[in-house]
Amino acid sequence: MRCTLYATLVVAAVLVAALPAAANEFYVGEPIVKNAMQLVPHYLLGIKMAPMTAGMAMSSNAVHIEIDVHATKNDERGFKEDEWITYLTISYTIEKVGTTFKTSGNVLAMTAGDGPHYANNVAPSATATIV
Repeated sequence: MRCTLYATLVVAAVLVAALPAAANEFYVGEPIVKNAMQLVPHYLLGIKMAPMTAGMAMSSNAVHIEIDVHATKNDERGFKEDEWITYLTISYTIEKVGTTFKTSGNVLAMTAGDGPHYANNVAPSATATIV
C-alpha cells in the first residue's frame, strides 16, 4: 500500500543570539489527526546525524525537521494504536514569512534514540535565522 501525505510547514523566523548547547525540540502547532493517523510536526536545531544521508544539509545552521506519524484507534491499515506508520511519502514546504525564502522536499524514514520518525535537514538561506 502506498500512502501519500503532504505536510506543509510554515515557519516564522526570529533572531537568535546563539544556538542552544543541547538540542531543543520546537513543535509546529498542535498534533493533527487525519486519515486515522496522528501527525506531530516539529523541528530541532543543532542536530548532527551519522551517517548523513546524501543530499541532506550538513551546515551548522541546518534545521532538522521531523514528523511523527502514528496510528489512531480507528486505523484500518492493520497498525495498532500509537504504532509508527511505515512506507509513507511525506512532502514539506518551508517558507520564511515576509521574504522570498521557500524550500521544499521530502522527509525520509529514519530512527533515533526516541524511535522511528520521518525527517530531513534543511539549510535556511543566508538571511534566514530559524528558531
